Amino acid sequence: MSSTESWIFDRCLGYLGIRQRSKKEISDYIKKLLRKKTYSKEEEQNIINGTIDKLIKLELINDEEFARLVLASKTRGKHPKGVNAIKADLYKKGIDRELIKSTLAENTCDADNAKMLAQEKLAYYQQKNPQDAKQKTLRYLVSRGFSFDTAISAIDSVALAE
Repeated sequence: MSSTESWIFDRCLGYLGIRQRSKKEISDYIKKLLRKKTYSKEEEQNIINGTIDKLIKLELINDEEFARLVLASKTRGKHPKGVNAIKADLYKKGIDRELIKSTLAENTCDADNAKMLAQEKLAYYQQKNPQDAKQKTLRYLVSRGFSFDTAISAIDSVALAE
């Protein structure tokens, strides 16, 4: 292992120390590090592949686990995201479409999260402008990545409860 390869490996370990990353994120990070160096495309690709292979062998990169962690972090908390937003985030981070589909199939709390957000936003908008409350809540839920049908059913169930 050359000094450049060990330097890149050390930098990747530090990058992974912040949070777990996908293969694509690590690959992009290595490309960014190599931008200042003069390597041919083939040498650059060999360095990237070698570093990623080492990280996979050490079990520091795992796209399946990464996708599950992203799903868990985006669906809990005060302002959870919907399936569409999570799907876009995972795709942007380089996760395979089939893996995204199988990971999102495990998600069972989409309707509950939409209902929780609808309840919160509907109450807020009712105080401001009751005529537009449902429409604004619908727009908010769709912008958070919930499907139109999920948002409508969440708003209707909250409106019926009130």
